[in-house]
Amino acid sequence: MWLPDDLVLCVLMTLRIASLLQFRQACKHIYSISLTKQLWVHVYFRDIVAQHLPFAGYWKNIDDLTASQLERLVLHVLRLNHRLRMHSPPIARSLYQRRSVTWVRLVQSQWLLVASSDDVTSIIALWSVSSLFTSKSGAPLAEASLSAPVVTGVVEVIGSSVTLAVELCGRTPQILVLNIAKHRHLTVFSRLQTLNNISHLRFLRGDYIGVSLVDNINVPCLVDWKHANVVRLRHLPDLQGGAVAMHMSERWVVVVRRGILEGYVHDGQHYKCWRVVKITHSVGTASFVQPDDSSAHSPAPLKLCITCTTGLFVYEILCRPDTGVLSLNILWHHNKPGMEPNPMMTQGMLGCTGGSVSWLWGSTRNLGFTVRFATARLPIGSREVHPTIFEWQDVNMPALYSSGVYDYDDARGVLILGNAYGELSLYDFSRSDPRLFRHYSSKSLAAVPHNGLDVLPAHRIPSYPAPPFPHWEDPEYVKNDLLQSWREHGLIHAPPGWSTDFVNAKDGNVPLIYAFLGRGSSVPCGFRMLENAAHFYGRPIPLLHTCNSPYHYDLAIVDVGGLLFMRDVDDPLFYAVNEGITLEQLVASVDQGWIPAQEITLDVSQQIREIWSYAMMDHERKVTRRNRCLELYRRGGRVNGRFLKSQLA
Repeated sequence: MWLPDDLVLCVLMTLRIASLLQFRQACKHIYSISLTKQLWVHVYFRDIVAQHLPFAGYWKNIDDLTASQLERLVLHVLRLNHRLRMHSPPIARSLYQRRSVTWVRLVQSQWLLVASSDDVTSIIALWSVSSLFTSKSGAPLAEASLSAPVVTGVVEVIGSSVTLAVELCGRTPQILVLNIAKHRHLTVFSRLQTLNNISHLRFLRGDYIGVSLVDNINVPCLVDWKHANVVRLRHLPDLQGGAVAMHMSERWVVVVRRGILEGYVHDGQHYKCWRVVKITHSVGTASFVQPDDSSAHSPAPLKLCITCTTGLFVYEILCRPDTGVLSLNILWHHNKPGMEPNPMMTQGMLGCTGGSVSWLWGSTRNLGFTVRFATARLPIGSREVHPTIFEWQDVNMPALYSSGVYDYDDARGVLILGNAYGELSLYDFSRSDPRLFRHYSSKSLAAVPHNGLDVLPAHRIPSYPAPPFPHWEDPEYVKNDLLQSWREHGLIHAPPGWSTDFVNAKDGNVPLIYAFLGRGSSVPCGFRMLENAAHFYGRPIPLLHTCNSPYHYDLAIVDVGGLLFMRDVDDPLFYAVNEGITLEQLVASVDQGWIPAQEITLDVSQQIREIWSYAMMDHERKVTRRNRCLELYRRGGRVNGRFLKSQLA
């Protein structure tokens, strides 16, 4: 006796997904009923929406998908969640580069953007993610040469328009605003705007970008990139630093600084700070995400991820300028237990759906550990207070201790990893058929007319790079561009008893420049901490050091983003000069034996420390006999001969 089809459908709706997939194999008739779209709409709301599994808002609406497409998409999401819980290995694809990989970004489950840089130039390339897993050639869709190394970038997709802003760290910092489009049946990068003396890029939204350093003054700023107009949210820098992260809505902007969250609202003419919320820990890195959920009746809540010395924090931000409300509600806090000191957690990143968080972590004490990638679903309400954390580590993965960069698409389950050795690897944890994703998104690149299009050249600019950009110089070697930057931005004349010469002066038999940088120190000295925290305060520029002071020998004064810092070469710590004191007043105070400064902790960057990176590299070379620097050299990358010789010893 056959049951009515609608009754069979009701029975199928009551089954768990594993039982459903088994039961549908009983006969052809039941299988044909299981192809009904109504069944998979039910499974979608029951197993994905109700369980808050990652489902990208930029995928097609379920009303626009066929029954077969919806079935495959639902099964992809459920299988990805299961594989992460079971710690199943992914499919891997390597695209090793001849330059250091300095920035990567996955764009709406379809495209991969990669910037590979040396210390002179960079190449930015666009790949199709699906093609990388289905084709052996690995040829990019588009490629362009840039005149300086890429530090970071942000991407915005509106309709069929893909706009990106990239920060270049040449001798003069720049931000390029680019567009990716179809032109004469080719995909090209075109230049929309070039902004000079602007850096510390934080976000891109419409006509505005958020930055934290303009003309070497470190304050949060909004820049109308089409007209190159700069709006300072603060007038003067302070010890809270500039913006570690920024997010912009239609009428308001929120800014994360060293220990506070600030809200700015536009009153029709200016942006005014309406609320300041204290953050109970010193911020290392931070990132925002506001998921684009087209199925929701109200905007998804804004979320914030912060890494610091005590771990990783995820907050939900309530922001209502009309009522003066700005609050932080903690969703999750994580720290790796049983390790002293605290593990180094860095680059916390919220998934594009807002339902997961990922980060890099490693032990600062046990050099046998490599830096790992980790991701976890965020808890919803009181459920899953301790969610399962998925960690990925593989002997063949890029070494993340070497300026590791990454991006993770939590909806598609794709991870991209890169490092200073030019190692670039793509991992697919879902193992879904890559060709299926071409049907899930309605996004396609826009065609643009030739008139007025500034297409970037695709040819490679010849360059002669130093060791892999940016952190792999000999630790006792002073980069020429750093010295040149000091000469260009430092003082020309010094008051009596002071000097501007950090190169020729000596502290005993040691050049002052080496004593100042902490040559031979087993821990990073204050100046290197400032260099590591450059993304937070700005690049340090030494101004003056004492010559014949009766009170302090070789006391140095440094300008960092408009703030003054001081350091004695015999003291590894730096001291922040009290706010409001000018350089002239500071010199006069020091000459009189009084130092108006306070000790400051510079542990704000939470990046993988430079000396720890060298120790990890040396440990790997001795234990596993693997020399990644030599591998880069053999791939055709140019490596400083002195550096390579020391690694072959």
